[in-house]
Amino acid sequence: MAEPGTTLRMNTIRVKGDPIMPMIRVDILEGRPEEKVQELQEKLCATLSEVLGTPPEATHVIVEEHSKRNWSVGGVRYIDK
Repeated sequence: MAEPGTTLRMNTIRVKGDPIMPMIRVDILEGRPEEKVQELQEKLCATLSEVLGTPPEATHVIVEEHSKRNWSVGGVRYIDK
């Protein structure tokens, strides 16, 4: 389960009808150290490659960071917590 302030989506990009390029998108709140974001990308790539049997070089990982002003849960912005 994702921690608060994080969402995870996975898509598969099809090339000529074959699902060979998995893509995973992660939305997180800004402020995490760059090293942690890079570690997340590396581990997600490795896991997708292992589970789906696709080559790492065909695995796309996109991390989008969002301001606490622009993210809310239950109508309450993170910046207001």
